[in-house]
Amino acid sequence: MVKDAAADGLRGVASLAVFFAHFFLPFYPVAFEPCFSGVSASGAPSSYVDSLLSLPIISTVWNGSFAVSVFFVLSGYVLCKRYVDTGRESVVRSMASRRYLRLGLPIAASVMFAWAVGVSIPSVIDQVSAVTGSEWLKSNSLRDLVFGDAVQDAVYGVLLGGSSRFNTVYWTMRIELLGSFLVFGYALLSGSGRQAVLVAATFFIIIVGVNPPEWPHFLAFLIGAWIAQLGLKVSGLAGWSLIIAGLYLGGVSSNEIYDPLRHIGLNGAQAKWICSTVGAAMLFVAVRGGIGRSLLEARPAQFLGRISYSLYLIHVPVVIGVGCTAFWWAVSEASLTRSAAVGVALVVSLPLSLALSVAFERWVDRRAILWGKRLTSGVATADRSEPERDSARRS
Repeated sequence: MVKDAAADGLRGVASLAVFFAHFFLPFYPVAFEPCFSGVSASGAPSSYVDSLLSLPIISTVWNGSFAVSVFFVLSGYVLCKRYVDTGRESVVRSMASRRYLRLGLPIAASVMFAWAVGVSIPSVIDQVSAVTGSEWLKSNSLRDLVFGDAVQDAVYGVLLGGSSRFNTVYWTMRIELLGSFLVFGYALLSGSGRQAVLVAATFFIIIVGVNPPEWPHFLAFLIGAWIAQLGLKVSGLAGWSLIIAGLYLGGVSSNEIYDPLRHIGLNGAQAKWICSTVGAAMLFVAVRGGIGRSLLEARPAQFLGRISYSLYLIHVPVVIGVGCTAFWWAVSEASLTRSAAVGVALVVSLPLSLALSVAFERWVDRRAILWGKRLTSGVATADRSEPERDSARRS
């Protein structure tokens, strides 16, 4: 399969957006209220920074939900495209046979990392949340969790049970696993022409009927597969129009600019995810048409794409454990203002997250791919271009 560098770059940018979402949540929770009601405590302090971060379209870039939808669309695209390119069923069987291991080994390592960080900062979450009013931060306390809980989640709790008690991003990993097999099944059964339409309609009915709360996420996987099958891409003025529409839909909030959507019945959490999924698909189709390709294929975006799965899995413990500790020191010891203390936290947590992600990608992520190939070497012969590695990088 020819590597899609623009897709890699888009994945990398999305992973950075998720980082900033979880970085701002502990310190400026009021900014997130238009998108995620209840993440800030009553009377939480607000400033011009909160107002700036909550502006429509700007908030789309870092609110997290849109980036997660982009991840799901990209997963569906990458997992289906290799089969589309080769036409070999053995390729799908090979990917499916090692999917749990490929996703699960990095998750297991990151759970243990999160547990170790949580043990070392028993009080910083309460201290910081008392200053910033972040209910989201308080909900990420690991105070009552023990090593046995970490082992359980590392082995099966995250991927099979959807547990996110050690890391808030883990809620997406069960969906990633199930969505992957949805794509595998669809790729093998879809065929072409009228048959493909009927199979697609059947799969859509199944995901809506079987899993009503989460079906927009699984729809994202199917949309990604459709993009791969049909080779969808749009350029020029139409492409830029899709970019603008995608960013608009990806940032659905209580802001008045989204009143037109509410008037047609698109309101509530599920409607938000529907809009986010459609917006992510629009963005990706435009990117495939060449919009922003030079930026996404540049070295910084490609670097982020390479480490995106690792960054996705480990950034929250770093933000909470190191970033919040630095913030608390800056406030309590250096007597800095909230904004200045946030700057200190960012200077510490972002470089550390990137550095640890590089190490994690090399020593954990790559080995998960290698061991998966070795254990399933008799299933099918796989080349060195690994679609699972691309698709698994998350949000």
